[in-house]
Amino acid sequence: MIKKIADVLMLLALFACLVIPCALMNNEKMVFSEYDNRFLRELPEKFDSVKEHNEEVEAYLMDRIAFRNELISLHGVTNSVLFADLSDTLYEYGLEGHAFFAFEEEEADMEYLTDYADYVASMNRYCIDRGVPFVYVNSPDKKHVYSQFVPDYVPAPLNDFEYLAPLLEEREVPYIDLGDALRAAYAGGNEVFHQVYDVGHWNSEGALVGAQTIISYLQSLGLNVEQPDLKNDYKPVMEHHDYLPASAVYYPIDTYKYLHKENGKQAVNVTDQYDPLNMVRFHTYNLWESPNCGNDLNLLMFQGSYFNTQGTILYNQFARTECIHAYENIFNIDEYFNMFNPDIVVFESADYVINGNYYSHFFLQQGVLSQQELQWYGWGQEEEEEPDSAGDDESEEEGEAEEALSPEQQQWLIFRGDSDPLHFRR
Repeated sequence: MIKKIADVLMLLALFACLVIPCALMNNEKMVFSEYDNRFLRELPEKFDSVKEHNEEVEAYLMDRIAFRNELISLHGVTNSVLFADLSDTLYEYGLEGHAFFAFEEEEADMEYLTDYADYVASMNRYCIDRGVPFVYVNSPDKKHVYSQFVPDYVPAPLNDFEYLAPLLEEREVPYIDLGDALRAAYAGGNEVFHQVYDVGHWNSEGALVGAQTIISYLQSLGLNVEQPDLKNDYKPVMEHHDYLPASAVYYPIDTYKYLHKENGKQAVNVTDQYDPLNMVRFHTYNLWESPNCGNDLNLLMFQGSYFNTQGTILYNQFARTECIHAYENIFNIDEYFNMFNPDIVVFESADYVINGNYYSHFFLQQGVLSQQELQWYGWGQEEEEEPDSAGDDESEEEGEAEEALSPEQQQWLIFRGDSDPLHFRR
């Protein structure tokens, strides 16, 4: 009798383990996972094959199952404490104790990269048409700077920028590859990434190299921007961390970052003095003012997490800097440009985020058109007026224009928050 009761309880427990996680599954839209540094999987509206259906559903369930983050956390802590193993969805050990983002076998998506290059080119033309210099900045993954610590058994890590750079050159888009400067700094004895902590981003030395390289490029354009005075204006400040970023891996470590001395020359964050921006999916936005930097330049910077975490060493050198989280928000460049009236536009992105998780392929294909391009496409040109019929008015014309838009165009208008269909750009 006791055995039967125990068997029934065991079955009930197993049933609960299967049913409860499914019943509490996360079905919300646009959920960003800090553990995976990406948005969780969404189910497509339709499937092209049974195989695709099974693969997509399986991936969706693996992402959305209840208690997923807690189980990942438990797994990471257990392996870290008991086995001293860096077991995590984000990180993986390479050689000589160096950690990297988890190694994956990937192939370059040339169709996506071509559309990405086209969009960056349209951003460049948009700025040129308004007399403002533009530059694209590539921030490399650690594995592309410390490649000697990547194990031989790992397939050659995909570096999307190697494929993107020629596409940008074909489109005459100015760009800076910070990989060259970071590799040179490391060869000169400077550690530009931590060995294990926050290996998805550079450390303070890397941030300094990145800022110096960008400023050197802007100086070559004749802009009055000074290099950071590390000796007189900055001090290293120690910080203690118990866990790796976005991870449950226990890894106590002390790191340092360069902070500007309070000598009246440092940039001040004045974001709270202004109304919040209506941003899309990634809402990091900061406004910095540095009135004693020696110039009156206004920098509009679309940036990723490299500069989100350690960007002030660059911002201190400009009278005003608007920092917009680049992911998805680059599609509203015209709104930010007209809002801030910049003297310089920089689009910085890490090579490992050049994909649809961060920059929608559909939105890349829409482009940003300058005034000259608008004329090429026939927008904004006066057409010969047809004889008016009774009852025609402006509202009817706008209604007809809206009806003529495709579902994708309507989606674009919703994305932009633009109620006027005549503002659709392509």
